[in-house]
Amino acid sequence: MTPLAMSCGDDVLAGWLHPANGTVGVVIAVGGGQISCGPQRLFLTLANILSQAGHPVLRFDRRGIGDSTGDDPGYLESGPDIAAAVAALQAEAKGVTHVVGIGLCDAATALLLGSDIVDSIIAMNPWPFEAGETRSAAAERAHYRRRLLQPAAWRRLFSGRVNPLPALMSVVRRRAAPPTSLALRIERAVAATADRAT
Repeated sequence: MTPLAMSCGDDVLAGWLHPANGTVGVVIAVGGGQISCGPQRLFLTLANILSQAGHPVLRFDRRGIGDSTGDDPGYLESGPDIAAAVAALQAEAKGVTHVVGIGLCDAATALLLGSDIVDSIIAMNPWPFEAGETRSAAAERAHYRRRLLQPAAWRRLFSGRVNPLPALMSVVRRRAAPPTSLALRIERAVAATADRAT
């Protein structure tokens, strides 16, 4: 594994190249505000496995994350970061003729929305929620999860002092809500890359 510094505009991205001699290279884009080694070093393990199988792999931190400089643009504006990583991989592993982008959560969404940056995409759990919706949905789930674990809440329910209909209607409304504009963009991107995305 070799550390790399990659230019992205005026900033420098930190990256780690796992060399191999194959013609199919891999760029791993990390989801959220996590650094490139990821939880339980998932991405490091994946990069090592792919490299040992003959595929050069580049892991990197987008701007403002981990050891990369600058301000985090957020995943919806991380296309230039992914493009910089692809260019660095091709410059370092000169035999690469095909680049696969692997992304988790919001990085999967970033790859799909910037699908022309890579040749193929492995999108794991693409993130289709607008930022505000994500927080409110998560807060609502956490609230009801806590309530379901409280014996007092069950006593109030069975005694008739609590009407469960508002909570149920909230869940139904959320499930029946039309897709967000981001979800529609992802759907169009998946349709446009159906032969290149998994």
